[in-house]
Amino acid sequence: MNKAKTFIAKHFNVHFVKDWIYSSLLILFLYDIIWLVIDYKEALEYLRYYKSFIFTDLLYSMVFAMVCLLITSYILRLNKLKPLKERHTMLLVLVFIFSNTALAFIAENTYDIFVDNSTDDEIFGNTYIMGIISSVVSLIYTINQLNSDRLKQKDEMIAMRTEQLKSRLSPHFVFNSLNVIISLIEDNDNEGATSFTIKLSRIYRHLINSFDKDYVSLDDAIKVASEYMDVMKIRFPDIQLVIEPFSFSSNEMIVSMSLHNLIENAIKHNPADCQHPLLITISRNGDSLVVSNNIIMDGRNNLTKGESTRMGMANLHERHRLLGIDDISVSIADGLYTVTLPIVT
Repeated sequence: MNKAKTFIAKHFNVHFVKDWIYSSLLILFLYDIIWLVIDYKEALEYLRYYKSFIFTDLLYSMVFAMVCLLITSYILRLNKLKPLKERHTMLLVLVFIFSNTALAFIAENTYDIFVDNSTDDEIFGNTYIMGIISSVVSLIYTINQLNSDRLKQKDEMIAMRTEQLKSRLSPHFVFNSLNVIISLIEDNDNEGATSFTIKLSRIYRHLINSFDKDYVSLDDAIKVASEYMDVMKIRFPDIQLVIEPFSFSSNEMIVSMSLHNLIENAIKHNPADCQHPLLITISRNGDSLVVSNNIIMDGRNNLTKGESTRMGMANLHERHRLLGIDDISVSIADGLYTVTLPIVT
């Protein structure tokens, strides 16, 4: 009972009813237009002397529209879980044609048995024409809704990238970096100050260049991660990054800034010192990049405190979903926090 109420509440809302009415009337209108074009005299005769046929056609159009809208709703829900690609359009065509053909077969033969007892010559009759019309109307409506969802997903991705860039260019990080440079200069460590400045500039160049990119090469991501760790180690000397040797090709990529985010989160949420060093490890497991770090639980863990950048794990999950690729996986075991990132080609 509760499942039925949930189903009705989810699908049969005001918007659904409006679309159902509009689709039913449009299907009926197009059906009558085609009927008039095919056989003008017979169509006028039926419309003039057999008023019940108008009601029957309206009932059929409402049934077809209902089934098509339910299929469309299911497709749109799937699209929200994992966005459909444009190449799936042909699959949508087959789904609607098959569904409406099956419905037309059931409807026409049911009518023949219980009402008309018509001959087999009429099996491929007017109901199938209505089924084809319903398929075309529903396909156009579904593609339009999918395109609208793609635009919304694109806007969401741009918003997340903008927020991501803002967090990386925060005054707090800039001031701390400038203070490090000043300290190195005051200590007459000109070589260290120069090295730090060059690495910092590379990091910011990478951040800005990757702003409008969905993916970055695995090679670039690892290089920037290493330079970012070199920069952070000056501020936090008790952190270490270990990159286990593994092979990769030039066309293998990961989601932009995903590796950088994981390293940043590990440093932020695990305050390291000489007694509690932080070790971050990057390795490969098949078609996945594995990033793990030891969890420092000494009463200072900062999982719920500190400045929020709103670029946590929920953001990474959402970005992978919007791109329509495999999601990341997170596990906590044996004192290790491990995240698996999908590698795409």
